Amino acid sequence: MDIIDRITIIGVGLMGGSLGLGLKRAGYIGCITGFGSSAGTLEAALQSGALDRIGKSYEDAVHDADLIVVAAPLGKYEEVFSAIAPYLKHSAIVTDIGSVKCHVMETATSLLPESICFIGGHPMAGSEKSGIKAASPLLYENAYFFMCPEKHAPKEAVEKLKALIVMLKAYPVVIDAETHDNIVAKISHLPQITAAALVQVLQGEEEIGHMTFAGGGFRDTTRIASSEPGIWKDILIYNRSEVLKYVQRLETKLGEFKEILSNGSGDEILDFFGRSKAVRDQLPARVRSNITRLYEISISVEDRPGILGNVTCLLGNQGVNIKEIEVLHSRDREEGAIRLAFDTVQAAEKALVLLEKENYKVTFFKGEV
Repeated sequence: MDIIDRITIIGVGLMGGSLGLGLKRAGYIGCITGFGSSAGTLEAALQSGALDRIGKSYEDAVHDADLIVVAAPLGKYEEVFSAIAPYLKHSAIVTDIGSVKCHVMETATSLLPESICFIGGHPMAGSEKSGIKAASPLLYENAYFFMCPEKHAPKEAVEKLKALIVMLKAYPVVIDAETHDNIVAKISHLPQITAAALVQVLQGEEEIGHMTFAGGGFRDTTRIASSEPGIWKDILIYNRSEVLKYVQRLETKLGEFKEILSNGSGDEILDFFGRSKAVRDQLPARVRSNITRLYEISISVEDRPGILGNVTCLLGNQGVNIKEIEVLHSRDREEGAIRLAFDTVQAAEKALVLLEKENYKVTFFKGEV
């Protein structure tokens, strides 16, 4: 398989800049060219090491590129595709990192030449922060990276892009655009709307003051409401039909609980929350067969300073690599819980033995594929 020697990133903010930094950190030795509307951003990306050169124009940026990554806002795609179309070399691969895929695939098909291969892309990674200053070489690490190839995309092109994604230590997931948009509507777009709405419930002057007392639960639930508002306009418009399905479903569930609270019994309230707990508790065990599996353990720990460092140092000193880490509960009592995930069952089992030897109470989630 030929190596992708020349990559062009159009848009070098948080996502595009992190892509360049991540590839360079992983040892990519090809040339990365950047192009965008802000000379200051491009220069900052060049100085950070995310880019090797800056394109002077669309033509200069893409004419000899093997891979073009569109990291511009979704609303700019038509402009970008139209601008680069005349200058793409035969058999070039074009991809993107946008959060909606059906609209993007349709736009690419209508505007890009048939001689190139378009593979829609979407890494499940991001930050509340934006811009090149927030870019990180680790942003894509351990993230699922959706790939939506055209129906007739050459297998070799798909494998080339997949290899770059693996270089970033992300997990490539090949999927069709319709399924992608359905998935992100319920696990990404609906939570964003819900977090924004929940914060707005407390928008009065007195109620904002009350947020001082908000614990980890409220802050964790609403953290994404601090993300850049501008990106959500296009995402929600272009995935409107799928998002509306789940907004309606959320309305139905809230209406159901409103009726229970107004006229129901305590047992009905318990049942409502019990059903939710049963679903949420199954999440560690639910692993799709087309996604790299992670093996998870949960640790009950004393809620005190330094405990997280103790756990990670214990495992790190013994060569156990943690792929994911999450504080499951922020509780104002003696115990807390930490979730750790590993990429092999051997790593998880070794962690289990090491932690139990130090008298930690550990649960190993052996969910079925």
